[in-house]
Amino acid sequence: MFPKVILETICFVELSEVLWAMIMRVGLRVDAAYGILLLVPVLAFFAVLTVFILLVMEGLSAFLHAVRLHWVEFQNKFYTGGGYKFTPFSFKHIFLHFNKDDIA
Repeated sequence: MFPKVILETICFVELSEVLWAMIMRVGLRVDAAYGILLLVPVLAFFAVLTVFILLVMEGLSAFLHAVRLHWVEFQNKFYTGGGYKFTPFSFKHIFLHFNKDDIA
């Protein structure tokens, strides 16, 4: 559990660094007169994008954890697999088991 949390934190930090380099530095490089007016929407866009990425990453983490639990825990306890082996459809298989007396 803890390595997963650490990896998510590292991913989020790296994505935040990319967003900082691509969005916030643009707003901070502009002259002082226009920089203040540009910094507010850029900061808002940065905040919205950061929260969106965080929500997507956490949602994906929860989904993958639920799938893992379902696959590992549920399948091993209750699934018996007592059916028959799956054979894909093929005409060759039909011709092997086809009885010529059934034609008439």
